[in-house]
Formats: sequence, C-alpha cells, structure tokens
Amino acid sequence: MSDYDSVMWDRLGGLLVEYVENFLLKKYNNTKFSLEPTYTVDYEIKDIDRLFSHTCSSDYWVLKIMACENINQLPLHLKKLVIQFLPRFFEEYPEYAAHKSLIVK
Repeated sequence: MSDYDSVMWDRLGGLLVEYVENFLLKKYNNTKFSLEPTYTVDYEIKDIDRLFSHTCSSDYWVLKIMACENINQLPLHLKKLVIQFLPRFFEEYPEYAAHKSLIVK
C-alpha cells in the first residue's frame, strides 16, 4: 500500500471513531452533565454492538479499517458503516472521492 493510501485509510478510520463516538454520546448520554456530540447526530448506526464485540486487538474494528486496502475487502458490517460515513468523509476530504479503493462493488 502506498503512503497516500495509508494516510487516506488512517484519516477515514480516525474520523469514523469520532462518528461512532458522537452516535454513542447521543444515544446513551441523557443526563444533565453528560458530554455532547461534537456535531449533530442525524444518523443511526445499525449493529453498533457488533463493533465492540472484538476479543483481541487484531479484531478491533478501527484497526481493521485503518489496515484496509479496499472497501470491498471489509466484513459486511464494517463495509456498511464506511459506506454510510463516506459522504461526510468526502465533505472533509474531497480529494479522495474518486479513489479506486473506495469504489463499492
């Protein structure tokens, strides 16, 4: 994998962590003194529990995404999450919108 590709997948994984954390903050923190999401949560993440069902570090969802070389190689639940997040990612990094490893088959 080229350095350019590595940087793209690292950025995607890092922003996805924030996306998932914001969803969790919105979904589970309803107390007066809870943290608020950093942006409006206008989405639902299905299979959220599956993201946290890893049993070892090599199964950690963020690392799987950051080590990915093509979106079509991801397990289906992670592929769906990345597809859901891509519009927000492309808003921040439009230069990756035509990247061949992000074309869904």
